Amino acid sequence: MGSEKKKEFIEQQYVKRYLTFYQKRNPTTPQEIAYNTLHKRERVIIERCFGQLKRRFPVLQHQIRLNIDKIPSVIVSAVVLHNVAKYLNDQLPNDEEEVAAEDHDGEEVVEDNDELNNDRQRGQQRREEIKNIIFQLQL
Repeated sequence: MGSEKKKEFIEQQYVKRYLTFYQKRNPTTPQEIAYNTLHKRERVIIERCFGQLKRRFPVLQHQIRLNIDKIPSVIVSAVVLHNVAKYLNDQLPNDEEEVAAEDHDGEEVVEDNDELNNDRQRGQQRREEIKNIIFQLQL
């Protein structure tokens, strides 16, 4: 993976870290409430899917010790095989119950770093844009 792609990946991870609920204060506007409601509902679905995928392919629960360029192929292959298994009604292993997604409504720890704070501001700005789009769709 080239250094430019690595930098882009890292930047995306920082922005994802800050695309979160309105949690420092209670949501006050209908847009913020709609955003939080949709965020929670969709997050539960996505985390359930990841849980099923990891139960079917335990290698995804731990560090994959391969060349970094091959890891996306392993993940995509696991997803494709998982979807084929679901289509064929193959049951998931029963060694664990599915764990529901937890609500992380606690305070967020923010490091005192200008770059991280800039990423946080970009994430919050993006969250505001998404909130406005969601609210417009619900009208």
